[in-house]
Amino acid sequence: MMKKNLRNIEKRLYNFPDLCSEIRIRMKDHIDAVPIPIIQYDQPYVSPTNKVTSSVERLAFKERENDEQLEKLIDEFKEIKFALECLNRRQREVIHMYYWENMQHLYIGFELNPQVSSRTVRRIKRRALEKISEKLKLSAECPT
Repeated sequence: MMKKNLRNIEKRLYNFPDLCSEIRIRMKDHIDAVPIPIIQYDQPYVSPTNKVTSSVERLAFKERENDEQLEKLIDEFKEIKFALECLNRRQREVIHMYYWENMQHLYIGFELNPQVSSRTVRRIKRRALEKISEKLKLSAECPT
């Protein structure tokens, strides 16, 4: 169970830069969104289920759905950011280089200090993942 949890955390860390980009794009789209016009009920659209809807209502529903998706992305971002803040500087550097710069353990060790071995980098990464796992469990148990 612990390995599955760590793999899930690693997947979330690998996807973190994409998550940040997605939030930026959606925020820009949200800001640039055209305001929803006033609903005109004189020409309703009747669906096959006889439910009366208009293009404005469909637009409003779509906008609400986009807002909910953006909120979920932001919540995911906050969870990961909260977990990363619990790490010390060296652990954050290892996580950053390994997951976001795709560096191998050996090169990370050399980047940190030429005397740091790849084995030490693996140990730092494992401890960082354990800390992140613990923080993510806490945030899941105590939603804000």
